Amino acid sequence: TCNQLTRHPYSFVRRHTIVATTRAPLHSQFVQTKLGQIIYSVPQIEIRREITRPTEPQNKKIIKYTIISLPLVYAITKLACLLAGCCQGFIYNGPLALKYPNINNESYFPIQIIEIILFIILFIYSNKNKNIKNIEFKTLILISLLKYILDYFRLYHINKIITKDQIFSIILLI
Repeated sequence: TCNQLTRHPYSFVRRHTIVATTRAPLHSQFVQTKLGQIIYSVPQIEIRREITRPTEPQNKKIIKYTIISLPLVYAITKLACLLAGCCQGFIYNGPLALKYPNINNESYFPIQIIEIILFIILFIYSNKNKNIKNIEFKTLILISLLKYILDYFRLYHINKIITKDQIFSIILLI
């Protein structure tokens, strides 16, 4: 018969677990699988439609506040870079020069400190002006410009015309 009750040999719960098994033809299993995929995909399509609906005010608000918070997130990551000793500025012996104990005896330009300060200022500005129309686009433009300009002060920018980060900043501006 197609549906019969058998004792499942690999039961981990109890030795006497009863499992219903089906022995449907191969083409029927294919149809059941495809039908399951279709049934599963319908709610997924509807959820995606709701999330990406451009006229939905709730989604715009989520995107807006996410973009406004990006400068703060970036400032926190630069604090981590400062503490870890990565993403150094170019070799520099002027005021506020940084020396890292784990790296050679060179002094470096304090680019991480400057980035932390500028991006916190940008976060405060964006947060205070969150009711201005299109503040999220202005924030993205300022993030891109700051990233592009500040990348020139990094150690890895020496002997390069443009870096990958600067290319990404240009793409974000477009």
